Amino acid sequence: MAIFEWRKFNFFDLRKGVDKDKVSEALQGAKITATANGTSLIVICDSNGFIHTFSRTWVAVSFRGHEGSILLCDISKQNNLLVTVGEDINGPSFKVWNLSKLSAVNGAQCLRTVRTMVSVPTALAVSEGGQFMAIGFAQGNISLYRGDISRDRSKTLKQLTAGTSDIVGIAFKHYHKHTQMFVCSNSGVYLYNLHSRDKEIRVVLSSMKKQVGCSALQTGHNEGHFMVGLDDAVYCYTSDGRGPCYALEGSKTLLHWYRSHLLVVMRNPRTPGSYNLTVIDIQNKFIVFTCPIEEVVAILTEFGTCYILTEDKQIFHLDEKDLQSKLNVLFKKNLYDIAVRIAKCNQYDAEGLAGIFKQYGDHLYSKGDFAGAVEQYSKTIGFLEPSYVIQRFLDARHIHFLTDYLQTVHAQGRATADHTTLLLNCFTRLDRTRQLKEFLKNDQKSNLFNIEVAIKVCRDASYVQEAFQLARTHQKHDACLSILTEDMGQHEEALSYIETLPPADAEGIVKKYGSTLMANCPARTIALLKKLCTDLAAYRNSTPGRDALAVEDMLADLHLADHERAPRGTPEEFIHLFSDADQLIDFLEHLVRYVPSSSQCVYSTLIEHYLYKWRESPGMEEKLLELLRYNGERYDKTHALAQCRMHEFWPGVMYLYEEDKLYHLIIRHYLKHREYDNLLASCRKLANNNASLWLLTLNGLKGDSQAPPHLFNQILQVISQKKLQAPLQVLDCLAVEDGPTFLSVKDYFMQVFQKEQDTIRQEEELARTYSEESAVIKRHIKHLQEGNVEFQNTTCDACKQPLSMPALFFLCKHSYHQDCIRSYTDTERDCPVCNKNNMQLIEALRAQSEARDQHEMFHDILDRSPEPFSVVADYLGRGLFNKLLIVEEGDSQMEFTEPPKQPEPPKPAAAGVDPKGGSKPAAVPYGSNSGPGSNYGAGAEARLRQEEGRTGQARLEPQESEMRLRLMEQERIRQRQQAATIVQQQMK
Repeated sequence: MAIFEWRKFNFFDLRKGVDKDKVSEALQGAKITATANGTSLIVICDSNGFIHTFSRTWVAVSFRGHEGSILLCDISKQNNLLVTVGEDINGPSFKVWNLSKLSAVNGAQCLRTVRTMVSVPTALAVSEGGQFMAIGFAQGNISLYRGDISRDRSKTLKQLTAGTSDIVGIAFKHYHKHTQMFVCSNSGVYLYNLHSRDKEIRVVLSSMKKQVGCSALQTGHNEGHFMVGLDDAVYCYTSDGRGPCYALEGSKTLLHWYRSHLLVVMRNPRTPGSYNLTVIDIQNKFIVFTCPIEEVVAILTEFGTCYILTEDKQIFHLDEKDLQSKLNVLFKKNLYDIAVRIAKCNQYDAEGLAGIFKQYGDHLYSKGDFAGAVEQYSKTIGFLEPSYVIQRFLDARHIHFLTDYLQTVHAQGRATADHTTLLLNCFTRLDRTRQLKEFLKNDQKSNLFNIEVAIKVCRDASYVQEAFQLARTHQKHDACLSILTEDMGQHEEALSYIETLPPADAEGIVKKYGSTLMANCPARTIALLKKLCTDLAAYRNSTPGRDALAVEDMLADLHLADHERAPRGTPEEFIHLFSDADQLIDFLEHLVRYVPSSSQCVYSTLIEHYLYKWRESPGMEEKLLELLRYNGERYDKTHALAQCRMHEFWPGVMYLYEEDKLYHLIIRHYLKHREYDNLLASCRKLANNNASLWLLTLNGLKGDSQAPPHLFNQILQVISQKKLQAPLQVLDCLAVEDGPTFLSVKDYFMQVFQKEQDTIRQEEELARTYSEESAVIKRHIKHLQEGNVEFQNTTCDACKQPLSMPALFFLCKHSYHQDCIRSYTDTERDCPVCNKNNMQLIEALRAQSEARDQHEMFHDILDRSPEPFSVVADYLGRGLFNKLLIVEEGDSQMEFTEPPKQPEPPKPAAAGVDPKGGSKPAAVPYGSNSGPGSNYGAGAEARLRQEEGRTGQARLEPQESEMRLRLMEQERIRQRQQAATIVQQQMK
């Protein structure tokens, strides 16, 4: 199809005088001979040899370039260099100008001047990087320059030949690794591959012998066609050869690319001397602008727009209309398909394209083309609300088109639940079962529709099998079970389906549908629950054909650590499914057997249901007690105790009491129910750790008239053996109304009386012995005080050498040299051998006396104080009730209450040494007193202590201290005898 047969539109405006005649003012009477543009400059050369540069505001900078007319010019855009070819005095030459240093006064700097061939230059091309420059001459000669064109040195010049006719056009096309040079003349079209090693390979693209009017290299396109304008058409060439051809009759004077449009200037064949400007959209194949124009010298694309320079020095601005204006023009003509193509070429956004499709669809709908309207509406999915389209096709006559549109909506994943419902209803209305199945089958596995809604619609429309297949295909397990149990009533198949699911999914399904399955298939449902709640669930699902022996082997692995077990179900969530107690007990026993680490809820529930059955079922009591004994940490003891008490399962209650050490409750229970044998057995078993249970039992039995007599006797025997209570307290306990008869406790009190008689007899004998020993000691003391003491030692007890004066003799029969005793002690008044024992006895007596005084004072203050507790706390803090102090003397030991700490008494002076330094003839031993005022008997201890406090020198010897202790022991025996007498009188 010829280009003139294409659709024609007016998408451009041509405005004149945009430069305000500044170009004509700069050129004045000169003729335009060459033009170029780049780097935000427009360059115009004239016949007078001047170069005129114009900026965006059309401010001119003019300077002389050559002596004669400038024939050709071009710009290296990357280097901002201008190359001109003109006539000079010595002939044609080319010059290189630096436009970066352009000034209004001096113009541009000339970097280089080179003479060319004598023949006439006809074409000039400079690569964008400035590495190649070619000048074409008449008769097909070409001068190719390599290297930096701004420098004189290292330049490689090669002469090439392209036919025998004048060169019309040259263009460089740069690739990643090499550069191509296209050349056209009347002899043909040639391609030169310029390699980096100064090697040119020529390829003849066309050898036709036709008159070439112009040429241009397509810009802004990946292929980059080199276009040649002939009289019959515009031919395109690539490195591979001749490309497409666009038939366009007429003599072409100029070709130029502007954006994606081809601008062609041709002579008007109807009007000689006139020209036509045609703008062609090659991609969309229509003419977007055409108008008559004067002779055009050049088309310049700079400053983001397009300018046309005519022969009479006029500047026209070719202004492209905005996209919306173009679309409005097309909309008025209902050319929506062209509007879409233009919008896509201009990178229109998806939302804008959807608006065009909507208008297109509305247009087709109004014309009755419903199929075409649906096609256009389908392209708006995602931007246009589907309800707008659905409303238009709700009529029953249009249900086919509505179905197609809804299928497209689902295919693009934009469907909602309502859309799915509507589409499935359309299928069922049209009885398109095959299409329905294909739609539900969804081989592409894409999310075309809402699965849940599709299942619901199919079920409502009685397509139960299709709904089940759909749910099963998309693993909608809940829907599958609902269909099997509610619609189909196939409960066995439902259980089989659950067994194929992973444990986690199966657990959720059983929680929801377990009641229905339990009511219809109880045995198989319970088996499924057992499998889910053990660690073998995943194993059995994955290996259903494994034999029973292998399964039993796996059961042994259930005793692994928790972190090694496979996931299992939660039994607590299944307990509510059981309505039969025996079935639940069977299920829980299975869990306890194979999953011992089950929760407290499992064990507590099993205990509870055991209790429901223990009165009816034989052997249930043993099971229940075994569960309580061997799983103490796995159930809630408080809950179990409450359940056992509620069901009166007393063996379990007694066990739990014993586990919680509630022994007193056990005793009370047996006392309440008069289980005397169990009571006595429990006391013997439990009283080892808590002897007070015997006393509790005695107190509980004292008012029980039905208690057997032998029971009291056995209890009192234990109390007597373990000395748990004094006989008087036992008597007080039993002396109550309706208490036990004396016959029941006769043996106990007879033993008590016998023991007391034996004790009194022993203590009387001991008192007599102490009295005899005391008399002996008194006689010895009197002898020491009044009689003569004979010292017969002849050797020193320290050094074992014969005695020599001065010497010290002690009443304890020890003798020492005075020098020897000084080496053992600081004082000469105490015997080194006897001093240690004497001091211990003295301290013990002092502590006993002070403790007695403190106790008397304590009771006195306690009786008079309004706050007895504070008094007790104060004395406890002072250490009145501290542990006993043990004093050893030979083989005997004595205990005294430790008194509060008191300051130590001052040390006495040594015996036998005069304070003034003299020595005495005989030393008084520790504890002796030879003064005439010494007395013994009643009050002797008081006088002795008064003497100690006054002089600080008196000491007691061991015999006297021992006598005092024995006197105190006699006093204690007398008190015990008196207490026994009182008891006997009360018993009588």
